[in-house]
Amino acid sequence: MVAVNPLISTRKQREAEFQFVCGEAARRGDRKAVRATEKIGARPNWSTDQVLAMEKLDQKYGGVFHKNPVRAWIVLRAMFSGIIWPWEIPG
Repeated sequence: MVAVNPLISTRKQREAEFQFVCGEAARRGDRKAVRATEKIGARPNWSTDQVLAMEKLDQKYGGVFHKNPVRAWIVLRAMFSGIIWPWEIPG
């Protein structure tokens, strides 16, 4: 997948994300994901629900993270850098 800076072009980022998910779904034989991508379509003006659905599929195939982050480390880093306090963390 080609890295695209979403701050420069959201449309290109969505196109790249769509192509990546379609390719991975087909390569893995994931019929459910293929149907989902067909339902969403390749148009540039997705609804919020369509964007979230595509991001979920993208994450499923490793398009967001090479290795899924550990929530505990994220929370600890945020606490030590002063971004959040312990009582602000949802349960």
